[in-house]
Amino acid sequence: MPTALKPLFDSLDCLFKSCEIDYALLKEQTLSEPWLSNYSNQRIVNSFLFNYIKIQDKLGASLFRKLLFFA
Repeated sequence: MPTALKPLFDSLDCLFKSCEIDYALLKEQTLSEPWLSNYSNQRIVNSFLFNYIKIQDKLGASLFRKLLFFA
């Protein structure tokens, strides 16, 4: 792996770990309107969505472009 990609993979690894933590918390819950009305629970959902979106951004905007240059 080219050294230029290592920071990107490290960043993605961190985002995947964060997503896994949030997903595990969400799987334990029965998602309902009362559950979502609690601000702490909203933060879990928001954290999962933020990390998921960041993964998509890094894959599309950074990783795929860099891989094309190295291929």
